[in-house]
Amino acid sequence: MFIGVDEHYGKLTAHNDGTGVIPTYRGNQLVDKMYEVAIPRFKAKGIEQCTLEVIQENIQL
Repeated sequence: MFIGVDEHYGKLTAHNDGTGVIPTYRGNQLVDKMYEVAIPRFKAKGIEQCTLEVIQENIQL
């Protein structure tokens, strides 16, 4: 995960600008597991919300 932190509409916000999972490991809920670790850390830093950048096209390499 690539996370940036800044204010968004007056709230301290974690912006998820990119998350990648190697194809072999997809389907194993790894992003859920990453957020299980990240969210308590966000809260401890006073982060009030998260946003997610979404790419409409994802080209397979």
